[in-house]
Amino acid sequence: MKVAKIFIGVSASVALITAGMQIAGTAQVQAAAKYQVRVSKKAYIFTSKGKKTKKFYKKNASLQVYGTKWIKGKLYYKISGDKYVLTSYAKKVASRYTYSSQTKRITRTIKMYQPKGVKTVVQNAYVSRKVKTDTKNNKKSYGKWSTSSWAQYTVATVDGYTASQVTVKAAKVTSKTKNKMVKISYKAVETKNTDESKTTNSSSTSTNTVKNTSKADSIKTEIVPFKTIYKADPTMESGTRKLITLGQNGIDIVTTTYAPDGKTYGLSVNPIEEKIDQVVAIGTKPITQYTVKPYNTIRKNDPTLPKGTTRVEKKGVDGWTTSTQTFSVNSETGEVKSGYTVEVQNPVDEVILVGTKGVN
Repeated sequence: MKVAKIFIGVSASVALITAGMQIAGTAQVQAAAKYQVRVSKKAYIFTSKGKKTKKFYKKNASLQVYGTKWIKGKLYYKISGDKYVLTSYAKKVASRYTYSSQTKRITRTIKMYQPKGVKTVVQNAYVSRKVKTDTKNNKKSYGKWSTSSWAQYTVATVDGYTASQVTVKAAKVTSKTKNKMVKISYKAVETKNTDESKTTNSSSTSTNTVKNTSKADSIKTEIVPFKTIYKADPTMESGTRKLITLGQNGIDIVTTTYAPDGKTYGLSVNPIEEKIDQVVAIGTKPITQYTVKPYNTIRKNDPTLPKGTTRVEKKGVDGWTTSTQTFSVNSETGEVKSGYTVEVQNPVDEVILVGTKGVN
């Protein structure tokens, strides 16, 4: 009983809240949206005060409504003027098509390998297209992709160094454009000091020239090219190739130190980006051919067997030849070489005894 009382109390509260919402709703229209509804069965027209008229809409009639309104505890669709129909007699018409858009971001990354570190600039370009979806079969149709562009970029300068390129040109971007990486290296500008001093001897007017051959330290970036490694794959058909790992060049900063006499004093290499060797798989699946060599049948007379009867003395067995073509790959050049192996099993002749014994 106690549980029943609690249940009733909650239900009453919900009823009061609902009633309160309906009473408050009588004073205003819930929405002013304009949309289509379709009459599901004969729907009479009501006034704004909830009075039923003699006029009605037939089943399947299409109506344009302007939101909904509570009237005396019932919800109505508002039609133009002082016309209303019960929402229970009409349903909102769902649009067959929905529209959305699809967007791609395509980037151009500019890496500047400066003496004191790497400076990275990322340029984003966006292309988009419209997508129309049929809600009945969920089939999509697509519009044309828009185009975009990457702006021209002026490469940052570093005192005492020359960049491998001054600008990165502007470029058009389409839906088929792939992400791009631009790498810029810097090379130190070599300077030579040729200071000359003149010494005058009091007893003569001869001039002695002294040259300073010292050099400034040189710092430059060097590209470390990746290698391509070829690996045999016995699961792939012979002659086929597949890229396993995409190669990427490495970057080293090389510093050369000079002695006062201009000779090289020291050399240091600081790798700032490790190279990644490219790996290519080459198919080496063996090709096998199997050939059957049928056995021969030999018939022998047997005077111990009744005439007209036969007996198999030795059962025949087919022979066969298996020829297998194998492949090997040179890991450095990717050259493929082939070889052959042959297995032979000779056939076993079948012997049949034929009876020649006379009848008594």
